[in-house]
Amino acid sequence: MAKGFFIVRTPFQLFNAIEAQKRFEICTESYLLCIYKKEIDRILMEKIASRGQWKEIKWFQLTSFNRAFFPLLLNRFLKRMRDAEYCFFGLITPLITHCINTANAKQPILLDDGNEVLLIAQKILSFTSTENSLLNQIRGRHIDYRYLQKIKIFTFFDLSRLQLNNQIILNDYRMFKQETSTLPTAEEIFFIGSNLIGTYISPHSFENELEKVIRYFMPLTVTYILHRYEDEHYFKALSAKLNFKTVKFDTILEVALLEYAKKPLTIATFRSTALETLGYLYDPIQQIVFTIHPNILLKEPQKEEFSNLYLHYQRKKIQLITI
Repeated sequence: MAKGFFIVRTPFQLFNAIEAQKRFEICTESYLLCIYKKEIDRILMEKIASRGQWKEIKWFQLTSFNRAFFPLLLNRFLKRMRDAEYCFFGLITPLITHCINTANAKQPILLDDGNEVLLIAQKILSFTSTENSLLNQIRGRHIDYRYLQKIKIFTFFDLSRLQLNNQIILNDYRMFKQETSTLPTAEEIFFIGSNLIGTYISPHSFENELEKVIRYFMPLTVTYILHRYEDEHYFKALSAKLNFKTVKFDTILEVALLEYAKKPLTIATFRSTALETLGYLYDPIQQIVFTIHPNILLKEPQKEEFSNLYLHYQRKKIQLITI
C-alpha cells in the first residue's frame, strides 16, 4: 500500500496535486495538508479538494501562533506521514521543508505554483549543502534543504535550459483536458486580475493602464476577473467609471472556465501565470499581455522582474501589446 503525502500552500498547487494524483495512480492512500493564510484561500481550496480522493485533509492556518509553534502543532499528523512513499509539494518554505524532512518520504516530488517553480529550480542550481542549525534543532524544526537534490519535478514549464540533474516529468494536464475539449467559444474578453495595486503600481497608474485596455477592445466589453485578494467594492466603483464588467469566481480560473461551460474568445492580463495554463488547457484561445512601462513600477527591482517576465512570455510566443 503506497501512501502519498500532499502539501499545498495555494489553490493552484492543489489543482496540480490532483492532476498528479489522477495521472500517476501511485497512491492507494492520499493525505492532504492544506496550509493557508486567509479564509478566502481555504474556501477556494475546499472546493478544489473535492475533485480529488483523500484519506484525510489537515488544515493549517498561518497565524502568528501557528507560525511560531508549527513543529509541536503538526507533530501528531506528521508522525503518521513518516512511512509515506511519495511527498508532493509546491513550495520550499521553512514550514514546508520541516514537513518534508519529518515525513522523510522515499520520493519527494515538486509541483508547479506558477512561475515559482522557475525560482526553485534556480535555487537547486545554486544549492550548497547545509545541515539543520542548532537553534532549529532546539526549536524542533527540521530545516535542511538537502532533499532538493533528490526531488523529481512535475511541471508544465520547460526547465531543459537549466540542465538540472533532477528528473523532470512534463505535466501536460492530460487528465484535466479530457473535461475541457468540447467547450464552445463565446465572443467575450476576460482580463485576469493580478493584485498589483499598492504593491507594484499606484491606484492612479493602474486605472490609467486599465482604461487603455478597455479602449483597445471596444466595442466589445471587457470582463475583469478579480484576483482573490483584490477589493470587490473598489472594482465595482471602477467598473462603473470605466465601463467594464467584474466577476469573482469561487474557484481558480482553470476550474472556473470548466464550470462556466464556455471559453472566452480572448484572455488578457498585465501579468498572470493563469494566462499560460488557460491558453494550454482551453486551446484554441487568444492570449494577450499588456505591458506596463517600467517608470510606473513602485520599486526598482520590479523593473528587472517584469523585464524577465516579458522575455518569458516572448519565449512562450504569447502576444505582448504596448498601448
